[in-house]
Amino acid sequence: NTLPSNFEKEWIEEIDNLSVFIEPTLQFVKDKCKEVTPTQVQNLVSSLLKIFSTLLKTLDESQVDPENRWTNKEEHKLIIQRIDSSFLFAWTWSIGGTVITDDRKRIDVKFKGLINQDK
Repeated sequence: NTLPSNFEKEWIEEIDNLSVFIEPTLQFVKDKCKEVTPTQVQNLVSSLLKIFSTLLKTLDESQVDPENRWTNKEEHKLIIQRIDSSFLFAWTWSIGGTVITDDRKRIDVKFKGLINQDK
């Protein structure tokens, strides 16, 4: 899979920055949580990437105005927010969604702690 050709350098950097959340949360799920069904780490990552890349395809060239290549700062900020939201959605339904109900609050607290640590 490749990113849409209209992706700006900042957007690619944002995606790279989001990858720091994957390993610690995978480790937390495997070490501290019970899963509904046993999973393999590589399958969780694969699911995350498939969902995430599908959501990123919504930011394809059809939304780029050739006369105004994301020069509007507000619009650029919205794209970063969509990338972050897409990652969170993909993470929730791949890695976060595998734990039993009783552990969902714990993984939520862990993920929010990582986000706050990153600020």
